[in-house]
Amino acid sequence: MQSVLWIIFAVAMLILLLTGGGWFLSARARELANDEPTQRNRGKAVEIGFVATIATCLLVVGVAPFEPLPAQEAAHIIASIGFGCAFLAFGIAEISTNG
Repeated sequence: MQSVLWIIFAVAMLILLLTGGGWFLSARARELANDEPTQRNRGKAVEIGFVATIATCLLVVGVAPFEPLPAQEAAHIIASIGFGCAFLAFGIAEISTNG
């Protein structure tokens, strides 16, 4: 059950990151919140998250011969680092863009 919940959470975070969220806002509010600088910041955050994910993947593969990890734990580490870096980068970029 925990694995299913984690997968649902990960998919929700991915959709949130890629779409910008605001699903319950009016179309006008979404348009205002999803302006050009925000789209640029989100794109950069996705890039940073991707690089962090690949770097973490390489690290996990490099460490695996010395400290074996179950596949589920490795996937959790890789996805968590990727999402964390992406959302952190997006938050920092939004703060610096909007003051």
